[in-house]
Amino acid sequence: MSAAAPGAAPVPQRPGSAAVTAPATVPVPAAPPTPAGRVPLATVPGDRAPGRALDRATAVVACVCVGFWTQLAVGLTLGLLVAVLLTPVWLPVWWRYRAGRLLLGLAVAAVLCGAYLTLAGAGTRAPDPYGARLTASGVAVVVTSAGVLVWAHRVLAPRTVVVLYGAGMLASALPRAAGSTDPWKYELSVPVTVLVLGACLTVSSVLVQVVAVLALAAVSAANDARSGASLLVVTAAVLVWQRAAGALAPRSTVTRTVVQLALLGVIAVFSIQAMLVEGVFGESARARTQAQIDTSGFVLAGARPEMGATAALLGAQPWGYGSGLLPDHGDVLTAKAGMAQLRYDPDNGYVERYLFGSGFEVHSVLGDLWIRLGPPGAVLAVTVTGLAAAGLVRALARRQASALRVLVTSLVAWDLLFSPFFSTSIAVMVLAVALAVTDSRTVGRAPP
Repeated sequence: MSAAAPGAAPVPQRPGSAAVTAPATVPVPAAPPTPAGRVPLATVPGDRAPGRALDRATAVVACVCVGFWTQLAVGLTLGLLVAVLLTPVWLPVWWRYRAGRLLLGLAVAAVLCGAYLTLAGAGTRAPDPYGARLTASGVAVVVTSAGVLVWAHRVLAPRTVVVLYGAGMLASALPRAAGSTDPWKYELSVPVTVLVLGACLTVSSVLVQVVAVLALAAVSAANDARSGASLLVVTAAVLVWQRAAGALAPRSTVTRTVVQLALLGVIAVFSIQAMLVEGVFGESARARTQAQIDTSGFVLAGARPEMGATAALLGAQPWGYGSGLLPDHGDVLTAKAGMAQLRYDPDNGYVERYLFGSGFEVHSVLGDLWIRLGPPGAVLAVTVTGLAAAGLVRALARRQASALRVLVTSLVAWDLLFSPFFSTSIAVMVLAVALAVTDSRTVGRAPP
């Protein structure tokens, strides 16, 4: 989007006046070129030039509001209301990006498929209008909130947008944390992490970013947040690897980066499992990890037996179940059978109370959206993760990946398989979508 400054132009004259030659202008160096048609999140020359005071004030309020997860009514949050009201502002910007058009189309298709599956199965299962509204609003929040953040980057600095969004998340989480059994693990860790890493966007020192990430990992480990601490350790490792690789070669190819990242990921998984077993993250985490390994042979299978329920339910009905239907007794038995195959005892009340007590919940974004919204829901979840991963690989190949980008991509990949959709997963997906959309190629001319 960058271009060289235009040359001098003649000054318009009133009729009858003498011609005046415009003074020569000093040439302005062109901004560094970006990959063809691609607009990076952190540097958008001209697009992010300070606008009017009203634009900046609106962007500040909007960024805080879209991070504020407060239910005004069933399926309506403050952030969704603000984003819908600002649709005429952010939609023209969003529509410029190919990834934005793709994700918007997938979101609409997923919601419509969920509604169709609900109508088609209305005679076989009890209705769940609350679940239907909640599912549709969750998908809408992901797209509309990301749209607001993409627009806000035109008038605010990237770190400001992320910090404001994190502040909204934290303000929303604080009241819930007061009544939570584990405030850091379930309510505060993601908002605080977004705030800290958003502030680090302007820090060029890798050491400062690594120290910040490891400090957050230590807090998570002390509060029995194993997955959060592990992903933060992985983020620190990726930053160190990026710095070391950059000292050898300023740039790399995408293929080479993918291979190196895959190897690093395999090493990280088994290293973190060993650290958990050795008690590095605390005695409580060590005991639970060892018990899960003893049960299923691998910590992920033991920690997430809901994977068995997901596979069994989708094996029985691969087109999904609908966003507005409750599971019946046969669905519960199918899920239990799948969990039992992982050597997990499903007859402990957890399946009836949590997973299927108020709807379908299989503790993974992919499973939740596939079951509720059919194949389009699954494609939407996988596309968000794929676009985030592609953006991270390109940034790593350029040696420009920030701690925020690494962690957000890691979180959205983890949540895809191991975290429920109706949780902080939605807030993380919003950031992932905003990154993915601004990384994609643009279509047509920029709006004024």
